[in-house]
Amino acid sequence: MNWNHLTFPGKTTSLVIAFLMLTSVGFAQRNSPKPETSEKQKASLELILKVLPPDQLNENSAFDDRGSLSFLDRTFNDWLERTGELPPDFDLMPSLPFLPNPLIIDEGGKNIPVKTSEQWKEK
Repeated sequence: MNWNHLTFPGKTTSLVIAFLMLTSVGFAQRNSPKPETSEKQKASLELILKVLPPDQLNENSAFDDRGSLSFLDRTFNDWLERTGELPPDFDLMPSLPFLPNPLIIDEGGKNIPVKTSEQWKEK
């Protein structure tokens, strides 16, 4: 039997399905409605732009030795104009002001103390 001519349709089918799933997730994320922006987020952006130093471009050189933010955007302001992104609403984000206790499992839930090496490996 010549093994060089065997085909594996299951492998090809699974690759096609995986590709379609990944592209559909990408389209779903791109087309998902954005949550309403709050005045707090706009105020945070204004504060960030006031605090950050202005962009410094090397306009006189053919090569910008200061680098760029991405291949689409030279500066942070270019990126902001292109994407329209706003800072997150920090009040809605979880807050953990201190490092988690390494001797407690599931801190914030049941708070089980670590007593065995198996528990430490789990942690």
